[in-house]
Formats: sequence, structure tokens, C-alpha cells
Amino acid sequence: MLTPKQFKDRWQAEVVSTDPLPDDVRLVTVPADKLASLRLPQLVREYLTEVGLPKACAPCLSFDELGKGLPRIWDVFSPTEWRPNEKIGLEHYLMIGFDGSGNPFCIDERDGKVVLLEHELLFDTKNRNKLTMFVNSGIPQLAESLLLYQHSSPDAHRKALLEIDPPATQKGTFWSYEHSVPEDDRRQSGLQKLLFSRLGNSDTSIARWLWVLLATALGVILVVAMNRLLKR
Repeated sequence: MLTPKQFKDRWQAEVVSTDPLPDDVRLVTVPADKLASLRLPQLVREYLTEVGLPKACAPCLSFDELGKGLPRIWDVFSPTEWRPNEKIGLEHYLMIGFDGSGNPFCIDERDGKVVLLEHELLFDTKNRNKLTMFVNSGIPQLAESLLLYQHSSPDAHRKALLEIDPPATQKGTFWSYEHSVPEDDRRQSGLQKLLFSRLGNSDTSIARWLWVLLATALGVILVVAMNRLLKR
């Protein structure tokens, strides 16, 4: 497992220095005072305050709000609409970022694990068992997984994860899903990242809606093109 400094140095050398938009993949840190009241392992605190996570990176992930701290789910998603019973079971999740569909990446305050929550089920108290998807065993493992993913094939990344974080390779996890994504969809994910990063620190929901509109437009163009080919 890489130390925080090793990860920072390698991210700078292997990702930031080779990216055509280096500011979009720079590491974003959390102010130490934002973590003071949270129950987090010391290594996690070091990673988040001294090194951070990338502002944006493949596979279409965004951690650009880390500078504001680690909010609770109900502070971000419809803050005024939560009933007390709807918060039960979510109180230990601290948000660190989003995927391209707007699902929040979170640290589980109880054990430090990183999970992805299905945002459409946040208010569904009857399906809490379907809410989370395991990502990594902790922030250090997530950081190294992201580093390796930037320049690895799915098979190479899977093999590396077996050494770094074996549970992350199991069926039903975030990374097992990413390893099964076709190459065309991986390229599409790269376009999403570009769109998000170009919008900078503007409302990330705007970026997601723009991506939906772009994807819809491309789909319509493809259908029209296929129809024309079939009529020939």
C-alpha cells in the first residue's frame, strides 16, 4: 500500500503532468478543521488533509467539493425534505464525491470503508439493503485504485486490485462493475469527465444534466444515421 506521500508524488508524475487539462485532475484536500468532529482513522485524516483526492478523474468521478468538508447525505440531497425516520441508517455516511450519475461516494464513519450510494433510493427506507455498493476498504485503497485505473486495462487493474484491496474485486462491487464496462462506454466516461471538469466549480447538477442532454442528442443522431443506412 502506498503512503500518502508516495501516492501524491505518483499522481503528480503519472496523471497531472501527463493530462491535457492538469488543473482538472489536481488533488483537492479537506481543511483539517472540517474533520475535527468526525470519527476517522488517523491515516484517513492524513490522506484527506495532506494529499486529498482528484478534482475529477476516470471513471467519471468527481471529488471537487472536498474543500468544503464531508457533509452528511441530508445536507446535500433535498436538505429540507428529510423526516427523522428517513435519516436512520444514513447517519454514518460522510460524502466525499460523486459518480457520473450523481450517486454519492461516501466514507462509512464506523469502519472507514468507501461505498457508493444509489441516490434514487435515499428516501426509500424499505430498501436500505439495496442502497450501498462497496467500493474500497478505505481512502488509501481508493486513492491507489484510482491511480492505477488511469492508465490500466480492466484486466490489469483487476489483477492489481487483488494485491491492493481483494474485497474490491468481488462480484457486485463498484470496481467489478467498472471492469465489465465495454471499451466504448469507457471512452464515453472520459467525455463525461471532460464535461464536468470544464464546468469547474459550478453546480455539479448542471454538469450532470448537460451530460444527459448530450448523451440524448448523440443517441438521436445515431438512430437517425442508422435509419438512413437501413433505407439505402
